[in-house]
Amino acid sequence: MALSHPPLRVILAVGFGGIALLAALGTSVLAGHEAARRIEASQHEALDAAASRLAERLDQALSARWRDLRIVAGLPLIQDTAASPALRRSILRQLHDSFPDYGLLALVAPDGRVILDSREAIEGRDLANRAFLQAAMLGPVVEDVHEAGLLAEPPKEARPRQLLDLAAPVRDAAGQVTGIVVAQLDWRWIAALVGQKRPGEPEMLILARNRDVLLGPAPLLGRALPELAPAQGATAFPDGAGFLAASRAMPADGSDPGPGWQIVARRPTRTALAPARALERNILVVGLGASLVTALFGWAAAAWLAGPLCRQAEAAVRQQADGSRDPLPPGSGFAEAVMLARAFDGLLGDCRRSEAALAESEQRLRLAQRAGQIGAYEWDILADTGKATREYAALHGEILPEGDQTWPGHYAHWLARLHPEDRPLLRQRLRRILEQPGPFALEYRILLPDGRVRWLHDRGEILADAAGRPARALGAVRDVTARRAAEDALRESETRLRLAQEAGGIGIWDLDLASGRQVWSERQYALFGLDPALPPPDIAAVAARLHPADRAALLAARDAVLAGEERSLSAEFRIHRASDGSERWLAATGRLLRDAAGQPVRMLGVSRDITEARLHEAELRAMLEANPIGVLRGDIHGRILDANDAALRLLGHDRAALAAGALRWDALTPPEWLPVDAAKIAEARESGISQPYEKEYRRPDGTLVPVLIGFTLIGEAREETIAFILDLTDRKRAEAALLADKAALEQAVAARTAELAAREGELRRIYDRTPAPFHSVDAEGRLLRVSEEWLAFLGYRREEVLGRRTGEFMLPESATRWEAALARLKETGDEVREVEYRMRRADGQVVEVLLRARADHDAEGRFRLSYSVLFDMTERNRSEARLREAQKLEALGRIAGGVAHDFNNLLQVLDGALQLLADNAERPDRVRRYAGVALQAAERGAVLTRRMLAFARRDRLAAEPVTLPALLQGVATLLHGPLGSAIRLEIVAPPGLPAVQADRSQLELVLFNLALNARDAIEQGGRIRLEAAAERLGTGNPQGLAPGAYVRIRVADSGHGMDAATRARATEPFFTTKETGQGSGLGLAMAHGFAVQSGGALQIESVPGEGTVVSLWLPERVPAQGLAAAAT
Repeated sequence: MALSHPPLRVILAVGFGGIALLAALGTSVLAGHEAARRIEASQHEALDAAASRLAERLDQALSARWRDLRIVAGLPLIQDTAASPALRRSILRQLHDSFPDYGLLALVAPDGRVILDSREAIEGRDLANRAFLQAAMLGPVVEDVHEAGLLAEPPKEARPRQLLDLAAPVRDAAGQVTGIVVAQLDWRWIAALVGQKRPGEPEMLILARNRDVLLGPAPLLGRALPELAPAQGATAFPDGAGFLAASRAMPADGSDPGPGWQIVARRPTRTALAPARALERNILVVGLGASLVTALFGWAAAAWLAGPLCRQAEAAVRQQADGSRDPLPPGSGFAEAVMLARAFDGLLGDCRRSEAALAESEQRLRLAQRAGQIGAYEWDILADTGKATREYAALHGEILPEGDQTWPGHYAHWLARLHPEDRPLLRQRLRRILEQPGPFALEYRILLPDGRVRWLHDRGEILADAAGRPARALGAVRDVTARRAAEDALRESETRLRLAQEAGGIGIWDLDLASGRQVWSERQYALFGLDPALPPPDIAAVAARLHPADRAALLAARDAVLAGEERSLSAEFRIHRASDGSERWLAATGRLLRDAAGQPVRMLGVSRDITEARLHEAELRAMLEANPIGVLRGDIHGRILDANDAALRLLGHDRAALAAGALRWDALTPPEWLPVDAAKIAEARESGISQPYEKEYRRPDGTLVPVLIGFTLIGEAREETIAFILDLTDRKRAEAALLADKAALEQAVAARTAELAAREGELRRIYDRTPAPFHSVDAEGRLLRVSEEWLAFLGYRREEVLGRRTGEFMLPESATRWEAALARLKETGDEVREVEYRMRRADGQVVEVLLRARADHDAEGRFRLSYSVLFDMTERNRSEARLREAQKLEALGRIAGGVAHDFNNLLQVLDGALQLLADNAERPDRVRRYAGVALQAAERGAVLTRRMLAFARRDRLAAEPVTLPALLQGVATLLHGPLGSAIRLEIVAPPGLPAVQADRSQLELVLFNLALNARDAIEQGGRIRLEAAAERLGTGNPQGLAPGAYVRIRVADSGHGMDAATRARATEPFFTTKETGQGSGLGLAMAHGFAVQSGGALQIESVPGEGTVVSLWLPERVPAQGLAAAAT
């Protein structure tokens, strides 16, 4: 039969010849390519060596310039900012002259101002906006090549010079940056190092950091080159594509920063690879001849081999035509022909078995889909017809007969089942999916016929036709409703957890021990005062934030967990917050995670702020230590965990034994009392508390101490105890003495009973008969109870005051302040300290009182009432007024000499001016000039007189808004004469300083007296500094002031200072260290009283030989609307 394909002999002949030809050609090509590759590699090595040599020369030349710059930056004259500018400029000029290619040398201040330069061209210019100089503050910096004019004025040349900038910081002995040394190098210096290209040498290029060509052929200068590929081969350049090139980068950082240039050496490929191309041609010619000979031998061998196979093929065609399945004839001549016949028969059997296996696999797939509720479908996109399984229909709430179902309009059918809210989005997504073939995945909701909503996960693939258009879609869907519900529940749970963490102030951290990387929650960032936008700090940065006293213990606890000695981390430690530097207590707990090999891999945990709890704990500890009754914390198993000093004294042990864990209450208890303890523990386990009972403890010296003890159980396991122990030794001794004599006992009992009755009556009368005016008010400020002294002090009857508000007995201004203080007392519980109010007695007389109040809360912490005690300040304030008046007279006496001196100077000026007027009466120009001098002297005298009158006025103490800058300038004017010329007076008061609420005249008097005290402390000339600044004080401040905004006025001198004993008594009235007649000792006492009366405080800081600083805190002015708001 005729065949459309060529005979086997032809195929074999062509095949053998082609293989031989390909082998010869391949061998020649590979040999030529290998030779060319080696030649090209040698060329690349030569180019790389040339680039390396040039880079090394440039590095050495640049290092010499860096050495010059470091030497200049290290010279003491350059480091000393007070050195002569001429000497410092001469140093720069000498360095400038030492190297001809220096364009400019300059010394720049840290603020960017050019102090001096070697050419005196840019001195005084502000270069603060130069990022190059800002970076030089941290270390040496190189600025890439640029045109002249960026730092220095360009020289008068035809073309702009190309410059390279070097800069290094100048540091003083303390390491502080005092300036920057900048050097500009002429680019022609670099070009001279490269030199002219000689025959046979590669062409050299220098690229800047931004890959602009700095040195090279003219067409490439200034152009940016792409990154050179590291692989060998021809490299394309803008001026041609055929170059072999190698590059070497100069370092951009290090001890001597480099410019970051790239040195490129290149040769034209045509000349570099000419020997390799000639060798390839010769090898190719030899290979072609060998392939022709091999092809002739292949033709003869093919004719001999193809005969048996052709006969076997003809037999197979005959069997296919008549449909028989008989074995093929084995042929003759080759075992392969026999094997071919047997393989053909085997393939027929394999085909039958494959068909059976495919049918079985399809049946298993169908059963798996049915069991897993996975629905499959096929969609003919072009015809819009679909085919789906019964599972697909069941997922959509439909029932199909056995087998697949086909229906027209698949798209509309699918779209109608979608949930209305998902339909627009799914329509858009399907349109994008159908734009090109490929896999897809969707999740959407459908509406079932019974109205239920079901979530489906749809995954499939779009298949294309021969033209590449999307033609068919195959996919499968499954029900993910349960999974979506679980995900929703998980998100809700995570939201609740996050809100709970934020509400509880809990920060979460996760530490990867292998990499050291941490993951922090936002609250964890807030605990450390860090910005959540920043990456979490590493372990070293966290350790740096730890308090030095806690760092070792925390790291030891962590190491114990890592070593397996502890199961989890639990520690309390202090940190310094990054935002404000405040010290905070944190409690951290964590758990270690290990891998399958038992190695630690992660540690997760939480942190919370326990600063307030620590403060409360300290307060509680102070209360316990002050309690005369023994307080003991232990457990029902006999341990003593903690005790106050009273309990330790009672038991005869010290705190060292307690800290060592050597104390146990069962060991201190005689055996006969242990059953009583056991019975009381059982009683406490039932009711939570034991009734007080008596027992004995044995001290180390063997003596028995009788006690009355009561305790309560605490903790979740109700095994820890808090016990209160009362020493009954004295009572037991009394009982023993009474038992010795029955009559004496009865008499003692009667006396004791009478004494107790008297004490009980005394306790009942103590409130009513307290020697100080005393009252208590409820949350509304209504009087609940008043003492007899209170009624006598204000002249009211008890029935007239009970139930009325305290503010009704005060003047309006005092009532407003009291209501605000009461509101703050209820809100914060802070004690109302000694604050003065003005109250009206029943007879109309106004009295001034000092009130101190403290809040009382119920068991749930709610405000119950407050107790207040009043002190009559009327007579004291009058005495203080007289004291201030005496101090003012003393101050006026002190300044009298200075004022007389000033007026004497003014009178001399006036006298001299009038004499000159008389002598020059006929010369009008001089008359006008001398008259002006006289008028100026008279005006200065008038100003001095006005200030003296203001200083000496005798107004009553009245607080008003006082602007400090103007007041301090006025005080400085008054101090001009008393201080003299040997003492320098400095006034520092920012223009925007808030006003203070104080009596202006009293404040002037206080500052004047403080300045005079400072003058007396300075022996032979010095400095007095009056400085005012705003400060905000928080709770627990050292001055004991209420939290709020204050202005601090500091009077500092450079005098001899005070020792601790003098400083402790400095504010006592009439205490003075001056000689008799030189001082009254009232200045600091008056200043302290003025500060307290004005709602502020006074503090003295002094070191002998270093001067004294007196700080006066005064409250900022409170606007009227602020007072009204506080009152409501």
